[in-house]
Amino acid sequence: MKTSFLKIIFALIFFLSPFIVSASTTDNISGFAWSSNIGWISFNSTNCDTDANGHIDSGPCGGDNTTGTVTNYGVNEDSITGFLIGYAWSPNIGWIQFGNLSGWPTTSQAPGTTSTNAQMTGNSLKGWAKALSADGNGWDGWISLSGTTTSGSNYGVTLTSTGSTSPSQYTCKVDCAWGGDVLGWVDFSGVIVAGTALPVVTNPTTSSITNTRTTLRATITSLGIPNANGAGFVYDTSSHSQNDGYAYTYKNVFLSNIVLGTYMVHVTGLSAGTTYYFRGFATNSAGTAYSPDPEGTFRTACTAPLVWNGTSCVNAGARISGQCPVPVKNSNKTCVNPDGTIDGTLYAGDYASYPSKVTWTCHGSNGGADTPCSEPKGPGFIEN
Repeated sequence: MKTSFLKIIFALIFFLSPFIVSASTTDNISGFAWSSNIGWISFNSTNCDTDANGHIDSGPCGGDNTTGTVTNYGVNEDSITGFLIGYAWSPNIGWIQFGNLSGWPTTSQAPGTTSTNAQMTGNSLKGWAKALSADGNGWDGWISLSGTTTSGSNYGVTLTSTGSTSPSQYTCKVDCAWGGDVLGWVDFSGVIVAGTALPVVTNPTTSSITNTRTTLRATITSLGIPNANGAGFVYDTSSHSQNDGYAYTYKNVFLSNIVLGTYMVHVTGLSAGTTYYFRGFATNSAGTAYSPDPEGTFRTACTAPLVWNGTSCVNAGARISGQCPVPVKNSNKTCVNPDGTIDGTLYAGDYASYPSKVTWTCHGSNGGADTPCSEPKGPGFIEN
């Protein structure tokens, strides 16, 4: 009698009162659990909108596929920590919360239990979940995911990627949680955990390069499982392999609106005249994926009046080792300075310059003194 009364009260409360669920259909747990006391429990809103029409399906979900609007909800396993976060739904008692809980029964009150939020260790589930409608309604709402019965038998839940894909009434011989007098035994045989997969990022490119900034782009071709929740770029002044993406010195991240396609990030604070190497990346609970080879690379411009000489940024007109600056070299393989003095450094190879006067050293005849000689030259003239 007590259980039936509570069912009615909780159903009224949760169908008539608004409740905002902070969860997503991208969560990696789905399927149904079954309690002989309160019926079906859905772990993902996609279970209850199989035709994607936005209305709650009939049957286990308690709708009519016409009037009730589906709320986006789900439960997700963090692939790193194993903790479950999110909400499951019962049309009879409302929301069941996983994660961000406290105040669960002690081990003396509930023998064999684990004092923690719901957490996967391997495929075994331990800790606690809670039916939120319990507060102030005559019961505590706690659901123990593993423990010991009063007769000394162990119980617990095992989740895998293979479970019942359509609801059926389970007998709770295995994969059972205990929900007290109201929920009773809860059979998790129909609850499954999807496999995880890293996102895929390709094609790192760059544009709009200045002396201190650039725009980096990459393409996300797969969001992974669950969907990527972060993306950006790593970059450095030295090269790193795809497997060593963590070794890049600099990281630029954004954490919203992660979708398939090309994304870009404006990078500032770069050093002038410096070669950088970079990769795009995206991350989800399964880990972080970096774009494969070839690694992206770019060189920032020099800060004026410096110019790039093929090795570094130098003053315009500065002599490169083995070459003459403007004005160029003479036939005696020496460089003539603008003031007519001679730089005795040997030059190497031809040197093309823009239209100007060609200046070189003229050797005096009959032992006379050498004098500077010059003549105008046209575009494309190459000194030799």
